[in-house]
Amino acid sequence: MNDFQKNYPYRHRSYSDMCQWVSRRNFLLKGNAVPSEERWQKLGEGLLKGDDLADRVVEWMHEYGMKPGRGLFERALQNGIDSLSSEEQQAAQPLTDFFKEVETTPDWLDKDLVALGGRVIDRCHPVSYYILRNAGLMAGYLSSDLNKPLIMTGELKSGANRRFSQTMKWFSDCVSPGGLERNGDGFRSTIHVRVMHALVRNRLSHHKDWDHADMGLPINQTDMIATWLAFSVVFLAGSRTMGVIISPKESKAVMHLWRYTCWLMGVNEEWLSDDEHEGRKLLFHTLATFRGPDENSRQLGRALMEEIPLIPFPLMRPLKWRLEQAKHLSVTMLFVGPSGMKKLGLPRWVPPWYPVLSLGLNLPRSLLLSIPSPLQRKAELKGRERREKLIKLHFGVAKPDLASLK
Repeated sequence: MNDFQKNYPYRHRSYSDMCQWVSRRNFLLKGNAVPSEERWQKLGEGLLKGDDLADRVVEWMHEYGMKPGRGLFERALQNGIDSLSSEEQQAAQPLTDFFKEVETTPDWLDKDLVALGGRVIDRCHPVSYYILRNAGLMAGYLSSDLNKPLIMTGELKSGANRRFSQTMKWFSDCVSPGGLERNGDGFRSTIHVRVMHALVRNRLSHHKDWDHADMGLPINQTDMIATWLAFSVVFLAGSRTMGVIISPKESKAVMHLWRYTCWLMGVNEEWLSDDEHEGRKLLFHTLATFRGPDENSRQLGRALMEEIPLIPFPLMRPLKWRLEQAKHLSVTMLFVGPSGMKKLGLPRWVPPWYPVLSLGLNLPRSLLLSIPSPLQRKAELKGRERREKLIKLHFGVAKPDLASLK
């Protein structure tokens, strides 16, 4: 191990190794994607950083008592920090500091851009669903480092369908009209997930099997950056691959929506941008901090594939789940290739037929909907409605909700 690696978790490559890794993939980007040594060091430092505001809230909860602490958090989340009495606020100073920060709108926020970003995503349904599930979640399982918190919290055994359903609900809450306003469902969902992450980070940090020297901090800044990029950059690139036309203004709007969402989620502002090209480069830089798949990748991949027959399709269920499974597998094949399919424990013979078919259907539709019109607005409303129905279908008889704070 060289001097550079001694200062960071072992998973963080040396600068020279990273340059070689990025250079081999530089053809996928315009210009030189190799980061400066200073930027690479900051990503290494990010592996050791969590979310100070949320982490202090969790420490306070443990001192104050988890049950009453969660109660004060839920009241502040639903009604604002001012709904707590002065005595309660004084007793919960970390909670007060946290909500004063997230309830203060950053100077750079453009609500019109956020609204446009949500409309673009609505218009992209069901493409956004297939990209989120297969290019985002499934392909993400190829990183053993990203999988580690899932494995250690027992999420491997808790049900892939419910995990994905919860992610879909959070996604939909954020992109719905007004969702990121202070009293919107997206704002509340994001803050809920942020504190839940801090609870997991606190628990795993004290777990005897968590190797800090190898992994860094659980759910660290660098890994959270990768999550932001999955919802923004990967979504945009994947949608275009499937025939959706997205203008530069619409790209900026989608990036801006997730920039604000992930600011609320606790990603440090220095990494957040409205520029898709800069986001692509950052995606390559964060991917260079990840190691390859392991046996857990295979288990997670197969679990996500095998949850599709469990979805309670209302009509022709046996035919429907087989068709849906074939669609998902074909999209995954497009983004990870035969080698990635093998590592995820998925069939390698599936051609990317659905993305090809979608390309032919989405291009003319996208051209038609690229001009503001009543037809464009109707498509956005219908996309949102169908996404909400899909979320309810994935949850089955259960009420769509997020994981509870424990």
